[in-house]
Amino acid sequence: MSSIWALSDVLKYFQEDSEVRDVLTDAEFENLVNPDPEFLSTLKNALEYQGFDPRVVMRQIVRNRQSYETLRKPIMEWDLSNVHDDFRIRPDTTEANRFTNIESLSRDLNFLIMMFLLRNNHISKIIQKSIQGLSSILEMLKEKYDINDEIRRSGTALGSKDVTLPRMAGVLPSVAVYMFHQRAVKEIVPYSTIPGVTDSTDVDTDASTSAAGVQTDSHMTHAICCPFLPSLHPKIKPGQKHLHALMLYVAIRLDDIIHKKEKNFTPLSDLMTYYKAGYESPATPEKSRVEVCKKIGLITRVGNDFHSESLRITQQCYQVLKGMRTEDPHHAVMLETARTGVLPE
Repeated sequence: MSSIWALSDVLKYFQEDSEVRDVLTDAEFENLVNPDPEFLSTLKNALEYQGFDPRVVMRQIVRNRQSYETLRKPIMEWDLSNVHDDFRIRPDTTEANRFTNIESLSRDLNFLIMMFLLRNNHISKIIQKSIQGLSSILEMLKEKYDINDEIRRSGTALGSKDVTLPRMAGVLPSVAVYMFHQRAVKEIVPYSTIPGVTDSTDVDTDASTSAAGVQTDSHMTHAICCPFLPSLHPKIKPGQKHLHALMLYVAIRLDDIIHKKEKNFTPLSDLMTYYKAGYESPATPEKSRVEVCKKIGLITRVGNDFHSESLRITQQCYQVLKGMRTEDPHHAVMLETARTGVLPE
């Protein structure tokens, strides 16, 4: 490799020290000031902040589970239908209602994801506010999956392998979206409060089984209330139609509601970082994103276009976003993303 820098006078300066000269030879100095490009590329990939990698988190979930299994803890059992008696096991407890500390991975994750969607809080706070039976289940799951419960300042990064309730939900965002679509969870951002939505509780919301496959207000999926919907929104090219204003409205309203008491709202710069990480998550490839959006009725069966009703609601949300967080320095950036669908670098 030809040298870009010679810097012989620099080498001479350092080699005037005998101890340095013994180690910093001419060859070492040459390699130091002219690093190998391939090595630099390897270093860049290795040392850059990796952010939230769903596969890394899922691997850690599996490892934590396996570590717990090696402890061979005594069997613990609860009856999920016996809410009024701290989930105590009864003689007639059915297998469907029985929950143990040796459940399958799928049952554990469904339990934890729904708990997070219902409470949207740190697991220790959920435990503190739960009845004894539920708190004992959560204590067990917290230990089983080594769920990180450290409270951090906004914008403070987690370790790449840290397991948290939001990350468990973010690993498989389709699970959370499905729960909202099926109305299995109570929305923190109520469906009826989203601009342009008309609430109706007496119709079939499964657009995938609708004969016409065309939405009206009353058929709009409740999945639009899910904060993990951005992870399933198809990637768009500049100029294409999108639902970013709708999803940003939900993200900001959720933050407003969660932090209403303390008034310590997440700055839009941080909120946009989280939003972008969700949207760009590799956990759901493009084909699956389109498939899910078709099944919940956000995208037409033919043509892969967003339904006109979802676009109308998105436009309504955009108008409301103009008046939200106007004092935040990143309001204009947020609004531009809501309008164009282009996320900030």
